[in-house]
Amino acid sequence: MRERIRELCREPKLPTLAAETVGHFSEAGHEDALPTLMEVYLVQETEDRRIRRVDRLRQHLAKLAEGDFVERGVNVLAFDLPSYRISAAQNRQAEDVSHRQ
Repeated sequence: MRERIRELCREPKLPTLAAETVGHFSEAGHEDALPTLMEVYLVQETEDRRIRRVDRLRQHLAKLAEGDFVERGVNVLAFDLPSYRISAAQNRQAEDVSHRQ
């Protein structure tokens, strides 16, 4: 149980929770609550964070696709995005620019 909780705390970067949870729950006589904590909080929290991250990426890509940065002459650096998404945004922007001219 201790190792699974540590593992689940790794992705959402919760090192204190990983280090302290099992000991505190055990000392308080609530070790039987650990599976519930693990399932409800840690698994759900990890999934919710993943969903929020994907939503943020989609919003950023939609903003890039609008192309306001081109008219302002702003450079854009994209990290950690699938290259096909960036290419699609670039292609849409190039089409929009050529239609405006």
